[in-house]
Parts: sequence; C-alpha cells; structure tokens
Amino acid sequence: MHWLRRVIWSSTPTTVISPSDTGGDNLFRVDYAVDVLNLIAIVRGQSQDPASVLRRADGERIHLWGHSMGGGIAQRVLTVWPEAITSAVLYASMSGDERRNFEQIIVWSDGQTGRRSWPPLRRC
Repeated sequence: MHWLRRVIWSSTPTTVISPSDTGGDNLFRVDYAVDVLNLIAIVRGQSQDPASVLRRADGERIHLWGHSMGGGIAQRVLTVWPEAITSAVLYASMSGDERRNFEQIIVWSDGQTGRRSWPPLRRC
C-alpha cells in the first residue's frame, strides 16, 4: 500500500489512517477520492481478519474528517458510498463540485490558469 502515509494506533479503539499524495497529475483530485474509497474497503475487509494488521479497526464505524481540499474529497466519498461512513466533519471545506472550485479559483487568481505560485503576484 504505497499510498498510505501512516497508520497510528492509540490506546483507545481508534485507528487513524491517512492517504498520502503520491504525486503525479491529479487535476480534479478524483484519485484522492478513489484512494479513500479503496482504503475504506480495505479497512472494512481486513478488520474482520484476526491475522490482519487492521484487526483492531472497527470497519463498521468509519468517520471522515476533511479540511479544505480534503473536505471536498470527503464530500465526494460521501456521495459515492454514504452507507460506509458513520459521520463526517468538514472544516473550511472546498466544494465537492470541481466546476464551482475552478470558477472560484479563476476569480481568486485574477483570471490566470495553470500552476503558479500562491498567492497571486500583485501588479505594480
């Protein structure tokens, strides 16, 4: 699972699993939502296996937390597989609608497109 950045076990029955950015072109961040959906399927499947590293995870109680872009990704996951998620917290979330995000970014970037430094450079 090269896309897993960390698995943290705590003394309470909580498992935190965070997908990482593997680089590459992911223009509309669809790959991130696919990674989260795959991760949920893995947790749900392996939590039932007594020999699995995820045996302590509760595959029936999965919660999402998303900030900014992660909030938009969480919205996509909730749209695709809502019955897999017990609860979700979105903090300062982008929209799950990429068209709306794109339109707003065009406003923020003064009409510029493509990859460039942020914040936009001010014209003198």
